[in-house]
Amino acid sequence: DGNRHECRADLARVLQMSSTYYDRSALLRNPTVHSTLTKLGFGMKWTQSAVDIRAHAAYSLGSFAAQARPALQARPALQALHAALIDPSTDQGTRLAVVWTLRGIGPLPDSLPYLLNAWPIATNDGSWLLRRDLLYAIIDLSTNSPERCLPIFLNELDAPNDDVRYAAAWGLSGL
Repeated sequence: DGNRHECRADLARVLQMSSTYYDRSALLRNPTVHSTLTKLGFGMKWTQSAVDIRAHAAYSLGSFAAQARPALQARPALQALHAALIDPSTDQGTRLAVVWTLRGIGPLPDSLPYLLNAWPIATNDGSWLLRRDLLYAIIDLSTNSPERCLPIFLNELDAPNDDVRYAAAWGLSGL
């Protein structure tokens, strides 16, 4: 179990990675150089972008949350998950994986402010899938702060996507 704890801590640190050597060097992104470095076994920081690495870390943390008995074992990564959730530079796929991971860990009242702060980011990125899943994560915690959740649910009743509207209606029914 000690190795799992260290692994979760490493994954949490990876979620905070802003750039890699690959991101900073055009030479490393050259297909021939990239292929050579990959074949020689250079690490991920040399052969992948920070966006890709953060997405893999978020999915891996989600796997820990899904397998943990109880899910409390995945909680040490909460601070990094919360930071990735509200970081404007986090890409859509990583943000979605973070939402899934937070839902997998279980409804934690500490997560609600971060979920609510991520809402404007999710609505600006245009992904109905992220908006829907973020709504469900907010619904799980909405009874902790109904006055902060109500405006989001009411606004999303007019969303262009059926799944988002359904989630909003579900959220309203639980308040």
